[in-house]
Amino acid sequence: MNNAADEQERELLEALTAWQAQQDKHNLIDSGVLRPAMHRQGLRQYLHEVWRYRDFIFRYASGRAVLDTDEMYLGKIWNILDPLLRISMYAVIFGLLLRTSRGIENFLGFLIIGVMFFSMLSKGLGAGSGLLERSKALIRTFTFPKASLVFTEGLRNALSSVIPGLVAIVAALYFQGFSGITPAIASVVPLFILIHVFATGLMFIVARITTFVPDTKKVVFYVNRAWFYISGVFYSVERYVSVPRMEAIMTANPGYRFLSAVRNVTLYSQPLQVSEWIALVAWSGGVFIGGFIFFWLAEDRYAQVK
Repeated sequence: MNNAADEQERELLEALTAWQAQQDKHNLIDSGVLRPAMHRQGLRQYLHEVWRYRDFIFRYASGRAVLDTDEMYLGKIWNILDPLLRISMYAVIFGLLLRTSRGIENFLGFLIIGVMFFSMLSKGLGAGSGLLERSKALIRTFTFPKASLVFTEGLRNALSSVIPGLVAIVAALYFQGFSGITPAIASVVPLFILIHVFATGLMFIVARITTFVPDTKKVVFYVNRAWFYISGVFYSVERYVSVPRMEAIMTANPGYRFLSAVRNVTLYSQPLQVSEWIALVAWSGGVFIGGFIFFWLAEDRYAQVK
């Protein structure tokens, strides 16, 4: 794992150095932008600085998304095989062995949406854990908005999730007994975007916490597992309708809300109510903005990361 982290940091350093050289060549930034320093800019100036790095963020994220599977013999075929294998594993465990499929129409479609779209949410926790630690040499050497590292990882995850997301939708519709595209399914696109905005917000929060308290990386792992089990990935929350308090807690969970929304528009062709859209936008926007500010407040301390 350390070798992989070192390789990723080396690639990031090379990409950032190349980007700086190109920007200097076109006189778009001062040659002194990347310089040793520990200083936190005002929020407005910081946002402007992040925006200046937008080209680097997109190029590196898209490049890494393409290269993620290139080292494997089957290459990009894994973009399809990986979600199919995960779905098969969970179908056997939860559908056949644990019988959580009881009472759920089209359990396979239900499970496929749950597994694939929850993985997009949980990447915010997993990818954020130790993110800055993996780039500590770069952070200590140069001054640049550290939020660009989070944005890069968030965009990379979003780009890498496009094909698995499409596979999940097609497979779920197939098991549902596909009878044509309905207008409601178009809502999957904004839901996909909101999910990754939410996940990036989580990444900001987790990246800062695990940077200064490394032990919390272990806690994040268990939180991620617990979140998986209480989000209705492989069972219907309706089974707790007789326990109102439990049902209320679980339905308030943003993970459940996102999965339920995707299932409704995909499997059941039910357009989301305005109140549901407001709730999902509030969750995504709130976590993203709050996470970004939380991360920015420690900007001048990241160069001290061990």
